[in-house]
Amino acid sequence: MSLARFFIDTRIHRGKTLELSNDVAHHIIHGLRLRKNEKIILVDREEKEYLCDIEAVARRKVIVKAVRALDSNAESPVRIALGISLVSTSKLDMIIRHVTELGVSEIIPFQAERSQLKCHHVEKRKRRWKEIVKSASQQSGRTRLPQLHDPLPLHDLIAGNDFSLKLVSWEKEEGISLRNIYKEHRETGGIIVLVGPEGGFTEKEVEMAKKKGFLPFSLGPRILRCETAAIVSVALVQHYWGDLGIFS
Repeated sequence: MSLARFFIDTRIHRGKTLELSNDVAHHIIHGLRLRKNEKIILVDREEKEYLCDIEAVARRKVIVKAVRALDSNAESPVRIALGISLVSTSKLDMIIRHVTELGVSEIIPFQAERSQLKCHHVEKRKRRWKEIVKSASQQSGRTRLPQLHDPLPLHDLIAGNDFSLKLVSWEKEEGISLRNIYKEHRETGGIIVLVGPEGGFTEKEVEMAKKKGFLPFSLGPRILRCETAAIVSVALVQHYWGDLGIFS
């Protein structure tokens, strides 16, 4: 069974002890029911991973000792950002969790013409999204938390980014797949992929994106739900440009 992993906001020093924060201690004591002499993994603020022994467990306190640094390699070799339309909050929760597990570097919610929600509707949801990102990163063995951007209008996202390869999933694109794009753009300094709302992008939005260098691509002959399209798009990008080359 894999060891429990936690992100902490302090720096870890090998051989030194430290007291864990209240929320982490509470999860260890009451959620996982771990005891003295059991082991956990901690990732510190410098994104370094350590194997730690639990030295003491009290009612609300956990003291651990950093035994040794670990050489983790769970981060993607390519910077990948997902721009995702503001669909329902339950779908956004699921999308954020799964694309974090898949190794995205950034998550950028945006408001398109057919988005179900507007930017101000999700202000109170950002704290929940940060918790999901942290939980998914811990579960998947990552040492770096993806950057979760504030929601913004689609035209601002299209106009202001520095990615060398820009992609947009569009159900009306019939001839170009990610495999086709990969053949022409094997080397990239970073990739952003946009996935639209349930009703899809408008023609006007796609044309606006194309003028800013975005390349439309197809995910096949079937119409996918927004959450499916987001997860599949990130998985394919990781397959062709990242470290998910399971068919290579």
